[in-house]
Amino acid sequence: MIVPFSHKELPYHKEQQREMRIAAQNELNRRELFNHGIALLGKDNEEAIAKLSESARYDLYIPEVERLVEEKGDILRNDKSLRERLLKQFVQAYSDKFGWRRYERLRELMRIAREEEGIRRLRELLG
Repeated sequence: MIVPFSHKELPYHKEQQREMRIAAQNELNRRELFNHGIALLGKDNEEAIAKLSESARYDLYIPEVERLVEEKGDILRNDKSLRERLLKQFVQAYSDKFGWRRYERLRELMRIAREEEGIRRLRELLG
């Protein structure tokens, strides 16, 4: 189904299209960086941390950190400094994301509660 819109609206829709393409490409980049970082853990931890940190600049999702811990639990259990470095980076990235425009719509108390719960979960996973 084709949705009709006026010629005057075309620039707006073109801009929306451009923004959606950028967002989709950013998400693909984030996933690739995160997965590459996971794959490098235990082989080249410095590069792994760099990839995971770069991916977290796009966004950070708790279920992905849970997957990381599940897949690389043995490595993480045996390397406290690696866990601490990842925890520090992830907590910072997770906290920073709640300052982004898309979270402004949430009520402040809800935003704070989500941020605190996510940080608590990160500490539980990597602490």
